[in-house]
Amino acid sequence: LHEDRPNGVMAFERVFDGEPRMVCVVNAGRGSWAGGEYGVWVGSGRLREVFCSQAPELGGMEGQVSNGDGVQDSADGKLWISLPMQSTLLFEEVYE
Repeated sequence: LHEDRPNGVMAFERVFDGEPRMVCVVNAGRGSWAGGEYGVWVGSGRLREVFCSQAPELGGMEGQVSNGDGVQDSADGKLWISLPMQSTLLFEEVYE
């Protein structure tokens, strides 16, 4: 879905019959973006973050910001997210 070599960011999706689409975003780089500054190509859809490897309860680095559990709509094919450094985020498509 998404490849940003200079920043070390990629995204891919998994789709199985009868299950919601899942989008995985991997930031292998040291850059971070807060306040919905990073645009990830996902196509259309409404997505909710269900996992962030930098979450405090998982021992994440202090000061890293994720997207919470609110539903976000894609705009022009991109999902605008907060993306912590050296993290993996998992989003689930919402069909409500």
